[in-house]
Amino acid sequence: MSHRARTLSLVLASTLASPAALAGGPKLKDPPKLSKAVVYTTLSPEQAKGLAEQVFDTVTASEPEAGANHWLLVEVGDLRARMNLRDEGSGTAEVYWLSAAFSFDTPVTMAVANAWNADRLYSRSYVNPDGEIVLESDLDLAGGVTEERLIDHLRTWRMLLSEFTEHIGFYDPIPDPKPAPAVEPAEAVPAATEPAPTP
Repeated sequence: MSHRARTLSLVLASTLASPAALAGGPKLKDPPKLSKAVVYTTLSPEQAKGLAEQVFDTVTASEPEAGANHWLLVEVGDLRARMNLRDEGSGTAEVYWLSAAFSFDTPVTMAVANAWNADRLYSRSYVNPDGEIVLESDLDLAGGVTEERLIDHLRTWRMLLSEFTEHIGFYDPIPDPKPAPAVEPAEAVPAATEPAPTP
């Protein structure tokens, strides 16, 4: 038998050997266990509220009319936005989107929105028919999205919302809940006069 034939025989013998025959050799490692992550293919208003409360300062659920989409009011400081569920009143949505609209005394031009869209990912901006400049971001749950990804998307939106207000020059400072008391001006004190000399 040639050297080449003996080599082939060894390879076949190793391949066909039973696990018992290889018991004396090195043991294979167990395959890594995959974590059982929570995966969403749809989102209910209750689930959306629970996720949003992990990211935003305040979350308030809506009570839509029959057949209308559910939505949440989410707040970051003094900024408000909507988390809209495309469920048409069914209570389960495969898509949701976040939106915030800002109005100015002087309408914002499309150039401001276009500048944002040209330079940013994960969101879009446009001017609506009312002259408000809008920021939006959506997420499709079809096929499955992990809870970690959902929360990351909400956190990204929170960051984008803050950056967008700087981009458009929108500043609305939070009022001080306890303003300092007004200081009243001190009353003028008449200057002391010396008595007139006696003649």
